[in-house]
Amino acid sequence: MKSLMQTLIDTGNLGTVQEGVKKAVTMFPGGDAEALVLQVNNELNQYRVVANHRAKGRSGLCSLRGKTIELHGKLFEEGREGPRDSTLLHEVAHAITYVLAPYAKGHGREWKFIMQCLGRKPSRTTNTEDYDYSFLAEDRKKSAKLIYACQKCEAELAAQRKKKHPIEAYTHTGCGGKLYLKENRVTRQTFPNPSAALAA
Repeated sequence: MKSLMQTLIDTGNLGTVQEGVKKAVTMFPGGDAEALVLQVNNELNQYRVVANHRAKGRSGLCSLRGKTIELHGKLFEEGREGPRDSTLLHEVAHAITYVLAPYAKGHGREWKFIMQCLGRKPSRTTNTEDYDYSFLAEDRKKSAKLIYACQKCEAELAAQRKKKHPIEAYTHTGCGGKLYLKENRVTRQTFPNPSAALAA
């Protein structure tokens, strides 16, 4: 466990955060900019960064009450500096948002604005096209209770619980094919692709 500030120094992100905070405070009412910068810095000084080696399917988490930022343990491996920094700044943006706009939604417009101030795309998930987060999909698949698949391209999607609507209502974002339940690991059942059955 390390302080957030030490982690920002070690990863070369301290300057990015300091400049981002200076930009961000100009857009929030509630006092002069210098006082707000000091307030944000005081808050960030209370945070710790921990590696979570048990995380399944998420790269990071910001605990506002516990004043901790958890990063997936694999993000600390050599060669994963890009996704590590992206995830770290994503979570730091949550901590900054909490100071400047405590009643804002988690990934609302205030958080998005702060992400832009930090020079990042305001993406709700860190699983973007910019970096390789394939290790998250592997972790998700290992711990998943259900495996859905695309009827068209057979791409698999891991899930912990059943979808809210009938599975026929969902399509694969990659190719547009309809999804089907391929495997239920709880009941140890597997199901064939309905499209393949119709084609036979």
